[in-house]
Amino acid sequence: MLRLSTLFDPRPGGSEAFFHAGRLDFEPERSKEILALVDAVRTVVAIHLERPAVIPEIAERADALLAVYGTSDSALLGVVFGRAHAEGRLPFQPPRSMDEVRRRRPDVRQESSDPVVPFGHALTV
Repeated sequence: MLRLSTLFDPRPGGSEAFFHAGRLDFEPERSKEILALVDAVRTVVAIHLERPAVIPEIAERADALLAVYGTSDSALLGVVFGRAHAEGRLPFQPPRSMDEVRRRRPDVRQESSDPVVPFGHALTV
């Protein structure tokens, strides 16, 4: 199991530091590390999606991809090992690239013609 978080660029102090903004993709070296792991062993990737992440290669190559929103380790493992029930719908379309992010309008949830996962994709475990 690999837990990831959506990336962000740190902002200066004060209240602005609490709002995450900036890049949504992993740096090339970090991306290579993650992909080497998911290619080497069966991997469940759980990513904290406080913002849409640019993770098409991870989504395609991981054995399972779970979007989490502040879930504790014990709750997540309960779902992965079948001891707990989880369900939810994806509230946005994860973009395929940072170029797509730059072209999209921030107030439109379903603008991509080729999303990594479709808007409203559902999980029921």
